[in-house]
Amino acid sequence: MAAACRPFSPGALTATLASALSRIQSGEVPFVSCCQVADWIACTAVAEGRFLLVYHPREALEIKEDWDSLGLRGTGSNTIVADDAFVPNHRVIDLMAPVERTPRFGGALYRMPKGVIPVAEAATSLGAVRAALDATTEIAECKTPFASRTTLKHRPLAQVYFGRALGRHRAARAYLHETIGRAFEQATRGDAFTMRQKADLFLAYAHTQQECADAVRLLAKAAGTSSIHKGSPVERALRDAEVISHHAFGAEGRFASVTQAYWDVDVDFPLLAMD
Repeated sequence: MAAACRPFSPGALTATLASALSRIQSGEVPFVSCCQVADWIACTAVAEGRFLLVYHPREALEIKEDWDSLGLRGTGSNTIVADDAFVPNHRVIDLMAPVERTPRFGGALYRMPKGVIPVAEAATSLGAVRAALDATTEIAECKTPFASRTTLKHRPLAQVYFGRALGRHRAARAYLHETIGRAFEQATRGDAFTMRQKADLFLAYAHTQQECADAVRLLAKAAGTSSIHKGSPVERALRDAEVISHHAFGAEGRFASVTQAYWDVDVDFPLLAMD
C-alpha cells in the first residue's frame, strides 16, 4: 500500500522502535499508485510487531515499470524498490500507536477508526457501475441484436440483467452510506469503537466491491458483444471493477476477517483492529 504524500510528524515512537527504523532499508513494495508523479512515497512496513508507514523521497527509490494490468491502468501502480535507502525516525508513522488529538485534527473524521480509509475507494467501484449502467442503456436503445427485429431494450433477458445490476448497485450504495453515516455519528459523539463496529466498515467496503463487480458482469451480459470491444465503456468498467474486487482491503478474504471479529478470534488483517 502506498501513495503520493507529504511527510508529517509521526508522534512518539518508542526508543527501541525508533532505533530499529532509523537505518538503511532495502526491499520492494508492489501496487504503489501514482508513484511516478509523487514527490514523497509512503509504503507499509513491519518492525517489532508494529504496523508502520515509512516515507521516502521519490528520488531515493527505483520504480519498476510493471503495471501492465487488466484494469485501472491509469493508476500507474508500479513496484518501488528501496536499495540502501536511509529512513530517519521522523519519517516513520506507527499506525498502531495511540492517536494524539490536537485542535486542528480533533473533529469527528479524525476520531473514526483507520478502517474508514479504504472505504473511500468504494466510490471507484460505484462509479464504474454507474458508468456501465448509462452505457448499457444507450446500447439497449440503439442496438439491434443479431437475428432480432427489435432493439436490445425489448429483449427480456437483457432487461433482467440490467434490473439485477441496478438493484445491486443501489443496495450496495445505500448500505455503504448507512454504515459510514452510523460510524460518523458515533465518532461525533466521541464514543469508542468496538472490534465489531470497526469490522462493519470493512464489511460494507468488501460487500460494495464484490457487488459492484457482479453488477458490471451482469451489464456485460446484457450488452452482449457490445461489451467485448476494447474502448467500450462497459468493457472498461468490467476490467476496472474486476481489478478493484481484488484489492486487499475489499477482497473476498475480508469477509473472513469480519467474521473473525464477530466470533472473537484473532483477526488476520491488522488494519481492521486499529483505532
